[in-house]
Amino acid sequence: MSDSSDDFLSGLRGRLRKGMGLMEPETGYGTSARGSTSRKAAYARFHPEDDLDLYPKAFFSHPDTFKPQKDWLVTDTHIITYVRTGGLLEQMAGNLYHPLLNKTYADYGGTPEQQFVNRLVDVQIEKLSQMDLGDLQQRDFTLKVGMDNIPDKTNNPRIWRRFRVSGGLSIAALSDKVITPLMGWTRNYHGHAFTVSQITLQESTSIDVMHSHQFGYAVVPEKSNRGVWTVAHLLQAEGEEMMWRYDFGDIWDHMITLEEIAPASESTGKVAVLDGAGACPPEDGDGNLRWFFNILKLESDKPGYRSEVISKINNSMNYKDKPVSADFDPDQFDIVEARQRVHAALASPDSVTTGAKQFMVPLHPSALDKPAPGTIFAPKKGQKLERTWDGGQGDGTVDGPRFLQEMTTTKRDKKISGCCWSCGCPHKLSACGRCHKTLYCGKACQKDHWSNGHRQQCKSSKR
Repeated sequence: MSDSSDDFLSGLRGRLRKGMGLMEPETGYGTSARGSTSRKAAYARFHPEDDLDLYPKAFFSHPDTFKPQKDWLVTDTHIITYVRTGGLLEQMAGNLYHPLLNKTYADYGGTPEQQFVNRLVDVQIEKLSQMDLGDLQQRDFTLKVGMDNIPDKTNNPRIWRRFRVSGGLSIAALSDKVITPLMGWTRNYHGHAFTVSQITLQESTSIDVMHSHQFGYAVVPEKSNRGVWTVAHLLQAEGEEMMWRYDFGDIWDHMITLEEIAPASESTGKVAVLDGAGACPPEDGDGNLRWFFNILKLESDKPGYRSEVISKINNSMNYKDKPVSADFDPDQFDIVEARQRVHAALASPDSVTTGAKQFMVPLHPSALDKPAPGTIFAPKKGQKLERTWDGGQGDGTVDGPRFLQEMTTTKRDKKISGCCWSCGCPHKLSACGRCHKTLYCGKACQKDHWSNGHRQQCKSSKR
């Protein structure tokens, strides 16, 4: 065995001894450990048996002065939510043994990587809280979202949408009630991340969060008791961009460009779907590049290629209720349907990310009974567990019957992060005087929503 392997195993054994209570943690920041004597951390604390040579240079600097590189896959221009470590040894140094040593690193405030990035998160939240946005939150933003690595013949995004929202719209609502339905994805089915924020592991139970470790150690929450961030917090000037990643497993990357900021005097705050092109890829479809090659199969002269892709589409979550035919056009975009999807999302409660959609295969009929209190699927106050039989096959990987379950809420959206249920405006919100569960930006929107269905919903709703 090589000397480097001996050193690594020695360090690992040291951590295991500490995990069993055989060693006491050092105190103080910048603790030096094994390895290069010239490497001392400015902030993070290391275990005495840590081999510092295995850690990236970034973790030895101070988070308050750390300057990231601009890289859409690693960092971003405004907020740094994670620092990727790269190679296998670096992953081993900070990750692979971590589940065995939770108690050990609790004494230090987490692994060195977690200590460093958690401070980055604190710094960025402080910066967000202190930003002077002027009147940007009162102005309308025209945004264009396009899917990376799926180019048309002119090398522009083949799948894109153009829409308008208020700069004061929360990014939680932007993702849940605008971008997700506008693109054609399924609400509350997969996790998502902006370049500057993402749903935390503690808040989301979507199946793909198991892959979140690939993208970082910590995150800036979209909304919490530390702040609710809006579109204007992320984009302030025409031409600026940010990335929106959907589904941490398959990885669908979308670039969002701020095309225009309207004067406050000409802004209404209303959500508007303006234009678009390209059909949404199927859920669980293996990401942008795979869909690009699937489009080539759809354009192929070989019938077998086309039928393979059509079958995949029709078995996907976002197409199974409205299957496509053999002449499916991947470039088709129905703006009327897109507007209907966004309108339906606006006129509904926020998604409960702690109860994301999941397919369940019951081993016994009793599995459909109400979950026992305290279980992961037990509803909290104001929540409801909804289950729908899927029919047995779904994505083609399940032989027996299964059901789709999701936690929903009966509570009203919070005004600070919500928007009008009729037009999507986030300003001057007030609740319905009867059911207290819907939000409106004014009497005109309340009257419109009342005549378009809320009359019946309101009468049957319990306070």
